[in-house]
Amino acid sequence: MRSLRPTLVGRDPELTTLGAWWTQGGPLLCLVGAGGVGKTALMRCFADGLAAGEAAVDTLFVDLSACRSGDGVDATLAEACGSPVAERLGAGVLLLVDTVEQVVDAVAERVPRWVAAGARVLCTSRIPLDVVGEQVVTVRTLPVAGHIDSPAARLLCLRVRERTGRDPAPSDAAAVVDIVGRLDGLPLAIELAAARVKALGVSGLRDRLDSLLHRHAGRRPGRARHASLDAVIRWSWDLLLPEDQAVLAWSASFSGSFDLAAAEAVLPADDVVEVLDALVHHHLLELDERTDVPRYRLLSATRAFAARRLAERPDRHAAAAAHAAHFLRDGLEDARLDVILAEQADLRAVMARHLPVQTPHDQQQVLRAAWLLRPALMVHPLAPEVRAVVEAAVGGDLPVEWRARAGCVLGSERYFWGSLDDAAAAYAGAHALLQDVPRSSVRTAAASSLFATLLRQGRLDEAQPVGAAAVAAADALDPTSPLAFRCRYNLTALLHSRGELEAARSQALVLVQRFGHVPPLVGRALHTLGFIDFDRGDLHAAEARFRQCLEACPAADLFHLRCVGNLGMLHHIRGEVDAARARYLQAVEGLRALSCRGDEGEFRVALATLEGTAGNAAASAAQLVRAEQAFAVQHIDAEGWLLRLHHAVVDGVEGADRAALLAELAADPACASAWEVWFHKHLLGQGPRPAARLEVGLEGRWFRLRSAAAVDLSRRGAMRRILAGLADHRLAAPGEALDRAALFSAGWPGQTISEESAAHRVRVALSSLRKLGLEGVVVRYAEGWLLDPELPLVRGGERP
Repeated sequence: MRSLRPTLVGRDPELTTLGAWWTQGGPLLCLVGAGGVGKTALMRCFADGLAAGEAAVDTLFVDLSACRSGDGVDATLAEACGSPVAERLGAGVLLLVDTVEQVVDAVAERVPRWVAAGARVLCTSRIPLDVVGEQVVTVRTLPVAGHIDSPAARLLCLRVRERTGRDPAPSDAAAVVDIVGRLDGLPLAIELAAARVKALGVSGLRDRLDSLLHRHAGRRPGRARHASLDAVIRWSWDLLLPEDQAVLAWSASFSGSFDLAAAEAVLPADDVVEVLDALVHHHLLELDERTDVPRYRLLSATRAFAARRLAERPDRHAAAAAHAAHFLRDGLEDARLDVILAEQADLRAVMARHLPVQTPHDQQQVLRAAWLLRPALMVHPLAPEVRAVVEAAVGGDLPVEWRARAGCVLGSERYFWGSLDDAAAAYAGAHALLQDVPRSSVRTAAASSLFATLLRQGRLDEAQPVGAAAVAAADALDPTSPLAFRCRYNLTALLHSRGELEAARSQALVLVQRFGHVPPLVGRALHTLGFIDFDRGDLHAAEARFRQCLEACPAADLFHLRCVGNLGMLHHIRGEVDAARARYLQAVEGLRALSCRGDEGEFRVALATLEGTAGNAAASAAQLVRAEQAFAVQHIDAEGWLLRLHHAVVDGVEGADRAALLAELAADPACASAWEVWFHKHLLGQGPRPAARLEVGLEGRWFRLRSAAAVDLSRRGAMRRILAGLADHRLAAPGEALDRAALFSAGWPGQTISEESAAHRVRVALSSLRKLGLEGVVVRYAEGWLLDPELPLVRGGERP
């Protein structure tokens, strides 16, 4: 059967759920979701499929959008039935009830009667009916995913083809992805946008998207509430209580997502949680509970509508003041990177509200926001008008501490987006401004940043006195502060760069001990310890540190993801291709999501090297292209030395050429201490020899010595039990041996045989362990046997 209904895209999971509900005989299912998400289209598509099946289903469609009372529901249903309702709603009828939210209580009262008459009910609503027996299926916006193959992008391309007779050009792919991203994958918004493509083209639509979406999109008889996004959202707005409307309007103050703490600080309600629950219930707010701290967000169309409502309110200035007070709070002074990244859109919004600067208060708010935003400048530089305010402040007549703060802001931007020389000059200037104020956190921050910049330039002799002074100043202010951590962390990096590995390791251990109660900081310290152990040649210790970092920092922040990639690097060195690939992919996708493009690019080069040496030339080339794209965003690897290392490994550069390349890199301060050089040295066979270490798996099922492949003992019961017994005893009583009787009892529990036979079995098992790789590790003393007490031992899991 042909249908004029538009083709659905990306709704296979929902259709599968509807099919299961129908097959299982469920009495009532409610499709809920935001206005314009496609609930009605999904319901009609499902019903069409049933009606066209071999056992055609009798369906009855009822549109309640014009109803405002129970009487209206009854009259509309009676008109649709064309006969007594009780007769029409007999067994086997599928009653499709569209647009329930404005009469939800009336429908909830009547549904039991419809079901009792024999009908099965499928309805659409922006809020559930909340009745016994109801199955609720939430219809969400289409996935955007950031590429042309996402469901949202495919829907836009399909609608463009239907309206223009041709697909968007390949050159329009980026514009398509941008459009559906800005529309949050909302199907109605995509439909309305596609209606304008014929006149504007895809690129023109992208450029005028904000102004077009809220206009009436042509004549749509009987669908006034879907004529524009504004009309769709107003339909839900009119169902809200006045206090809920106020909170929704004030929510437009937030530029990004926001957590409950921000909502309680900014929004005008005595019980914010209750109102937010109501807005989520009406699908005017989305709640993301996948993060450590649940966050609320407005779809872009809802935000635009709420912003217009806020602009009409007399309390709009109070909303702006409450928003600024929260995001300029002192608690953000030393917040970790992921917190600043989550709040950077709101910090930039505060700055935008005070531009152009007209009063001293405007200037103060812009400078305060810019100061807090410094860590996020690695992702996005300052807007030109903000940069002008900051530059003017450095040489202005503000108090000297604010001039120094402005200098640090400029230094941070130049560190990521300009030259390191300019960054060092800006930090040095900020530090000098406060030379007469030695106990100043701003002066110490400037010194710490100058120290880090000199380190990156390889100016180690100049960096040392700056770093020592910064550590002393930070410890004098508060040795447990994040600022003190940064200063000592940079000192650790200096010692590491000089090759003073034991001194660097000692400093890193101080960080672990002092900041062990602060997960992001201890995670960063463990990350550094891992690299120090890596450079010492102890790959097992490095792996243990990286795993400890993941446990200390379970949230997928920058250092967590770096450690994921580092574990991939260790798998790579050991030749474990599948494990390395999985770790690398997890790292690069996570880093891309955080907008840490430089780190993403570095691990993509490592992944390209893995694929290249594994013979996957196409995959290797694709990863190199994506690495260069990431580098282009953050100006990493400008000299191309990472790519040269990649080709040295993949193309098999040998002998003098390889030695010359490594010598050249070692002489370049910009990359001499970079982890990628150490990593590729290992791949080129130039790294330090791995330190000896024995790892024994759960119940002795496997063991690994140094960096060799793991030896599987899972099918050698007596041998694995003896090895497990030796390992357990070594950890419980280091240096003490196990006699023959104890080893026989461990290997053959519960058995009783002659002493001579027991001795023979133990001797054969120990000899076999030595032949499998434990020669010199299983040691015999006069009183028995033990594992070499000088050899580091760790216990592993069920699998290596």
